[in-house]
Amino acid sequence: MSKKKASFTAQGLAYMRAYHAMHDNPKIFDDSLAYHLFTEDERAFFENAWSQVPKLYDPDRAASLPDRAAAIAWTLQTITPGPSMTLGRSRYTEDNLD
Repeated sequence: MSKKKASFTAQGLAYMRAYHAMHDNPKIFDDSLAYHLFTEDERAFFENAWSQVPKLYDPDRAASLPDRAAAIAWTLQTITPGPSMTLGRSRYTEDNLD
């Protein structure tokens, strides 16, 4: 890991928080700043990566998803445990900081 760049894992989790803040309701943790941590190229990279997940995990479901946005939503809201764990931990931490 470079000292001048966040780890890939940290970036992926920040993207999950950004996506949740912009698209999900109810909000578990509203990280309204996460979206602004990324350049357009970085956002495009993560959006492309998450949009490909349905093809790998459930090709039939992937074929039924109408567009890239639906593929990203299905991935981040359904298939991966990462967002719910990340958001829950972030919410817990924020609630307990004084």
